[in-house]
Amino acid sequence: MSTDAIDASARRRLLVLVSIAFALDWTFYSAVTPLIPDLQREMGLTDAATGIFVASYALGLLGSALAAGWVTARIGARTALVASLVMFAAVTVLFGLADTVAGLDLARGLQGVASAVTWAAGLAWLLAANPEDRHGLLIGTTTSASMVGGLIGPLLGASAVHLGRPVIFSLVGAGAVFLALLLRAVPVPPREGDIRPLAALRVLADGAGALAAWVILLIAAITGAMVVLAPLRLDRLGLGSTDIAVVFLVVALIEIVIGPPVGRFTDRDGPRRPMLLALILTTALSGALAAVSSLVPAIVSIGLLLPCALAAITPAYVVLGGLATDRGVAVAGLLAAGNLAWAAGESGGALSAGWLEDGGVATAGYIGMALLALATSVVLFLTRSPLLSGRTPIAADQTHPVGGRGASR
Repeated sequence: MSTDAIDASARRRLLVLVSIAFALDWTFYSAVTPLIPDLQREMGLTDAATGIFVASYALGLLGSALAAGWVTARIGARTALVASLVMFAAVTVLFGLADTVAGLDLARGLQGVASAVTWAAGLAWLLAANPEDRHGLLIGTTTSASMVGGLIGPLLGASAVHLGRPVIFSLVGAGAVFLALLLRAVPVPPREGDIRPLAALRVLADGAGALAAWVILLIAAITGAMVVLAPLRLDRLGLGSTDIAVVFLVVALIEIVIGPPVGRFTDRDGPRRPMLLALILTTALSGALAAVSSLVPAIVSIGLLLPCALAAITPAYVVLGGLATDRGVAVAGLLAAGNLAWAAGESGGALSAGWLEDGGVATAGYIGMALLALATSVVLFLTRSPLLSGRTPIAADQTHPVGGRGASR
């Protein structure tokens, strides 16, 4: 697709603003963790009600992921992203003011909906505005930015405990509105591609597309499982809650640092090599966690497993973006399918890990992760597709009409 409609300065500004949007989204997502004990005391939340509250975000994301792609393709990435930020602002204020359990659950669920649109629209806008040989770097950079939000969120939540939810979350909402106003001034490229909701799902039948979606689902499942398994494993090995928090802080810092280099690696060598390397390392580290029984090897394995696994996400999304260009499908639709895979995998991984922990067979979870990552790496190695090698079948500036290849509409 042509990117001539946006100059280099506007592209840089867009990258900064979308990165802030992703960081803001992840800030609010992670801010609730330190609030949970306070909310349990304030509103009498039971453990079961707390579980529903935490899961509301994932349910909102799951239920709206595909619709978010369709809406983005239908009304345009800029309009969709601005609207999602306005919705995010309203939901944030609602969360701050809510004085009932139902209000909290509603705010959390609507945040999942806003998040689905934010990520689909933000990535679609970035990929449409930039040449394909920069897509990996852009995805890696914005993903790292979201991790920064994950570090800020708990601090924000702790501040809300002392200063009050209405004050803190109203300020966050005001920031989202200001960001939406700034985005209104950034130009957008013309919309291209088939916007029908099922079009994105049909092209995923392509071997590379299906494989990329599976990789996203698998890595999300591993991430969701490790959020449950890792703290419990470290706790059993004698690590206190503060030390466990430090381990996860280091993990987040590693994830922030490696995002852009993984993106450059993908742009230079194509998606196959970074994905394959990430899956091989995931296999080895998951297997190590199943075998080790002492604290230091467990810390090292956990500290490296999550960043190595997440390194496969950037090249997987690059494959989906390239597939959209190749097949004449709106890129937002395929990105939304990837977001759906992520939400389903993360939820499924966390639920499975909880079941394994209750059954006292957590080791089976690590073995399962290792076997699935190994099998996926074998399939990736054997799959032959120009999309995986970084060679798109069609020139980057060639466009397609709705429903197929050919001249631009």
